[in-house]
This record gives sequence, C-alpha cells and structure tokens, in this order.
Amino acid sequence: MDFQFLLPENVRLPVRISQRSNLKYIKTVMDNFDDRLRADFRDSCLGFLVDVLEIQFSAQLIQALVCRGIRCDKSHELWFNVQGHLTQFGLQEYAIVTGLHAGSFLEGDQYTKALEKR
Repeated sequence: MDFQFLLPENVRLPVRISQRSNLKYIKTVMDNFDDRLRADFRDSCLGFLVDVLEIQFSAQLIQALVCRGIRCDKSHELWFNVQGHLTQFGLQEYAIVTGLHAGSFLEGDQYTKALEKR
C-alpha cells in the first residue's frame, strides 16, 4: 500500500497516554501551535476538545487514531491505517456513532414541516 501518514513517526509520542491523562495538555499543545496549526486543529474532528474543560474520553484511542491518520484529499472523511487495512470514517459512520442525521431529509418529514411553520 502506498500512503502517507498525517504525523511522521519521528513526531509521535514515545509514551502512552492513559485514561488518567489531563486535558490541560491539549491547552499546552494549543499554546505551542502557530495560527495555521491552531486553525487546522480546530477544524479537525478533535477541534471540540479545545473548548471543553472537563470531559472523560479514551485518550489511548484518540492517540492511536491520530498516529494512524492518513493524508486524504476528501474533506468530509478521515482515513486510518489499522494493522495494514485502510479504514474510513465519513459522514455515514459519523451518523451511526452520534445518532445525528447526516444527509438530506425526505419530502414531508417533520423537519421540513417545522421549517415551513417558520
């Protein structure tokens, strides 16, 4: 397979992040980003972490996904190399995980009716 990782191996963390990690490190990282990197991070799928003070999440999972991220030209998809298999996370997967609607609405559904009432 021929692909390029988002993060080269030489910049990956040599340590493991655990569940007990503190989100203050995200602030530390953001403080060291220049304007372009800060904007890129805010526009990424992890950008919401900048505005969240306390949240419980799987830091190990996030680190694993970030280190396996693959460069992709599609702006609405994330691709990962998981044990040699390319894995896609797009709008359909986002809708499944979050339960939010990620497509067009059918004619006459409740959303359309609510908009017509305005």
